[in-house]
Amino acid sequence: MRVGIVAGSGNLPKVFKKILEERGHEVVLVGFKGISDGCNYLLNLKEPLEVLKVFKEEGLEGVVLLGKFEQRLSFEKFTKEFLGEGSDLRPESIIREVLKVFEREGIKPLDPRPILEPLLAKEGSMNGLKLDEKTLKEGSFGFKVAKFLANNDIGQTVVLKDGVVVALEGVEGTQKTLERAYSLVGEGTVVVKVGRSNQDFKIDPPVVGLETLKTLKEMKAKALFLEAGKVIIVEKEKFLRDSRELGIPVLGLKEKN
Repeated sequence: MRVGIVAGSGNLPKVFKKILEERGHEVVLVGFKGISDGCNYLLNLKEPLEVLKVFKEEGLEGVVLLGKFEQRLSFEKFTKEFLGEGSDLRPESIIREVLKVFEREGIKPLDPRPILEPLLAKEGSMNGLKLDEKTLKEGSFGFKVAKFLANNDIGQTVVLKDGVVVALEGVEGTQKTLERAYSLVGEGTVVVKVGRSNQDFKIDPPVVGLETLKTLKEMKAKALFLEAGKVIIVEKEKFLRDSRELGIPVLGLKEKN
């Protein structure tokens, strides 16, 4: 199968491309100037229909959207023109509409989860570092707050210190949320990242990677909690090894029914 990956920022699109190619698929990486790198095509984001043109010229049969697109792009003029005035501009709604456009053109949106399964966070300690009871309670509380954010398509990340929520992710994205938390309260924060309860992996799956870990190191974060089965850890083996060396416990939590 010839698959096209529409790539945002970060390493996940390239990791996914490599896995697909190892499985015998032909893959074309389509990205955007100023956002993506290492792509076969770099297009102007202000001309979104150019993506469809590339897909048709390349004879691509399936599409996957991966990588980070800043939520502030929802407010750009070209987004509103592409979707039409009065459209729902929440990230999940925008991506659903984009995938519908591909589907109408005969290009099938693919679910990346089966291929990304090994990269998903697992329940319990993932790097062997233990947490005290106070931090565990803090993470559990932050998990509930983060689930509310994710399920209402607001954000995926919450930062706490001493049991107090100090930063909630909005349109600025995870990295800037972490930086804002550090500027407000300094070192020793707890970070929680989750997915939606009904997470569709075709639509904005939550991701952490080495860039996240670098920021956690600078913040001297106390712990990182990730939703098991929902959050993708890019370069997982290195991420967990490096986090252990940095002394940052990484723990997977499951949503309780």
